[in-house]
Amino acid sequence: MPSGGGLGGMKGMALMALLATLMRGQGGARGLASLTEQLRGAGLGDRVDSWVQDGPNAALTPDELRRAIRPGALDQVAAATGEGQDDILSRLGRGLPGMVDRQAPRGRLPMRDEDLPQAEPDDLLSPFGLGRRG
Repeated sequence: MPSGGGLGGMKGMALMALLATLMRGQGGARGLASLTEQLRGAGLGDRVDSWVQDGPNAALTPDELRRAIRPGALDQVAAATGEGQDDILSRLGRGLPGMVDRQAPRGRLPMRDEDLPQAEPDDLLSPFGLGRRG
């Protein structure tokens, strides 16, 4: 059960930190592009495509995500939350498809921040089982 409400307490903050790493510290459309580029660079382009296109969103396995995450970033999140790395990666692998899908409602990734759907932080975390709606 999420602790602390809002952003899901420590787990929510830690996941946001890991997402920031995947987004190379950028927000908005640039961060989303960085995230998808990093996943594509790890050989996960077919998964990313499934999130943007119509149809079911393919999940990522912990091992697939481990290839895409900077060494050390996962260690920091695991230490901060007390969760095991596989648990964190499983949550991320289940949540990323929904998060990206929500940001690409027209079947393509937005190029400008103005094109992103308006969302509260809790809306972004709900695919991860965190936030008020999670």
